[in-house]
Amino acid sequence: MNAKWLSVLCLCMLYIQAVYCQEVVIPSNCGLFSPHQVDMEDYLKVDAYDYTEVTDINLEVANSLDNKKLNVALLMDISSSSENTKRKPLNLCFALDRSASMEENNRMEKLKDAMKEILSFLVPGDYVSIVTYDDVAQVVLSSRQYNKYSDSIFRETIDRITIGGGTNMLAGMLKGYNEINKNQNRFYRNRLILMSDGVSTTGETNPDRILKHTIDYYDKGIETSTIGIGNNINFNLLHNIAVEGRGESHFVGDCDSAYIDIGYVLREEFSGMNANIEDIQIEIYNPKYLKIIDVYGASKVVQTGEKLIVSCSNLYCKKQYILVKFQSKKKNRKDKITVNMNFTENNERKNMVKQIPCMNNYNASSEKMLLANKIIDAVNCVKNRLTDQRYKLDCLDKFVSEPNVPSNIIALRESIPDITK
Repeated sequence: MNAKWLSVLCLCMLYIQAVYCQEVVIPSNCGLFSPHQVDMEDYLKVDAYDYTEVTDINLEVANSLDNKKLNVALLMDISSSSENTKRKPLNLCFALDRSASMEENNRMEKLKDAMKEILSFLVPGDYVSIVTYDDVAQVVLSSRQYNKYSDSIFRETIDRITIGGGTNMLAGMLKGYNEINKNQNRFYRNRLILMSDGVSTTGETNPDRILKHTIDYYDKGIETSTIGIGNNINFNLLHNIAVEGRGESHFVGDCDSAYIDIGYVLREEFSGMNANIEDIQIEIYNPKYLKIIDVYGASKVVQTGEKLIVSCSNLYCKKQYILVKFQSKKKNRKDKITVNMNFTENNERKNMVKQIPCMNNYNASSEKMLLANKIIDAVNCVKNRLTDQRYKLDCLDKFVSEPNVPSNIIALRESIPDITK
């Protein structure tokens, strides 16, 4: 082949590669970007179609055999009361990151717009304060009651917030806790809402020592929620602060077309503060020969002595599924699993204890058990390759086409940009 035809062939091959082998590039800050954004506990909290009049926990067990080993799946179905109780008064502090990076992707302006939108969720009698932090922390609005006269003060304060320097997260948290302390009341929802788009760069930067303060203040009656903005944040720290502070953990991307934005998660935060039952802690006592393999749907799991302690976040007119998977070589039809659930409802600490046999019919699976397993499979599928848009879409499309798909799974599907568009 002469040089002329070789050149033509090379050009044709380059053209074919350019047309048919284009790589679809999705911005890394668009859609989901952290495993903590796909929190299993959140997706096993589903809309309840068969509300009960009282809070309850129902137990189901399914068994199967795998390589001569017995699999035991324990499903705990927690139902919150359908009664529309009046929410607690709020005693809130917003700790807002104003570091230099908040200027990127117009984050600060989006945050300020979202803050003004959620003022409509406040009612007279709620206490609100605002703290900002960069290298240092500053109280820009001291704790005061919300009313129609103070609404303009809140808006003006939000508008005056400007961009600063570094990120001293703990300083902002401590100033915020101090503002909440001024009007702390056990009949109020006392909560710090921490927002950040980075990691601690000044002041205390050790995650364990920062977390210790969250635990100490929760013991004093103050909860902590976190909102991570962008993709250059300490995901583990923010998630753990919310878990130990018994608040909610939220993450927000920078993509304008993303389903989840700052306003969305703030609305979710306020919805969660209407909880019917809160501070849920479950103790599971199982026969020693049952080895725990996995726990799904819990915010915190601790194995201590003869019991497994499972915590989950507050619940508001929904069902929370928690699935515990065991494995054993032994098959004893007489032994039982005991579940002891402690929770707070209408400011009163309550307790309920239920038992269920370890052994059930092989391959027994109710609609609830099947639904919980489908949710787990779909969410784990998404978490396996968070940067692969096509893979994530395929995982969810197999599920969302089925009837009675939970609304949060549909929202997860919509949060991922469709690369076919």
